[in-house]
Amino acid sequence: MRLSLGHTRDLVLIDGTARVVDFARLPDGVADAFAAKAEWDPRGDGPSYAFYAIRPQWVRAWGTLPEMRDRDLMKEGAWLF
Repeated sequence: MRLSLGHTRDLVLIDGTARVVDFARLPDGVADAFAAKAEWDPRGDGPSYAFYAIRPQWVRAWGTLPEMRDRDLMKEGAWLF
């Protein structure tokens, strides 16, 4: 799966594997922190929504930061810096 985070000028791409995490099996505080940040709690909307745990294998970033030397930050599950 691929995640894209950020805006078009400051972007992080993450390729990895994902698995659904049942609401009841989330680590303490995770769902509450999400609900506070998003100002919405998917737990009240039934099975239409899910939380996912992502295991990144490849991470690439780019943006307007002049100090960025390379876009690849992780490859094959290993950080490159």
